[in-house]
Amino acid sequence: DVRDATALARESFFAVSLDRLKREHLATSTPDPALHSTLPQRAVLGEVDAFVSHSWMDDEASKWAALQRFREAFKVVHGREPTVWLDKICLDQSDIARNLGCLPVYMSGCRHIVLLAGPTYFQRLWTIIELFTFVEVCGEDPARIVVMLFDVPEDEGLKP
Repeated sequence: DVRDATALARESFFAVSLDRLKREHLATSTPDPALHSTLPQRAVLGEVDAFVSHSWMDDEASKWAALQRFREAFKVVHGREPTVWLDKICLDQSDIARNLGCLPVYMSGCRHIVLLAGPTYFQRLWTIIELFTFVEVCGEDPARIVVMLFDVPEDEGLKP
């Protein structure tokens, strides 16, 4: 039921300020429930700066560098740290199945989607679903989609 998912999403919506995130948090996709209990803070739908979409198959160091480029650009424009929804940190890893149904609501609670788009990003079904869901739920405004390319040869770009 949509009302139940929305109510659960409001209760379980978290964000993390990027100054609290460390590179090693992006090193593996292995769930770490301790991260969810220590790093993020409860958030209000509509007040989180970005939903971070990425492929766990991409190089962690390059992904971290792309995220830091986004962070620095955001700070120049807004004069503060960005808050983001990042799966490993903000999704309750002890109850993933229950919370995944809230994903569209979590996305709608974010002003932008940041695609950390490395070599495997557009080859992974899950990342494509995230992008599709964001556009479907939040609209097609290209200003809300931030693409941070990394480790992609310049002549490849976003070609199909």
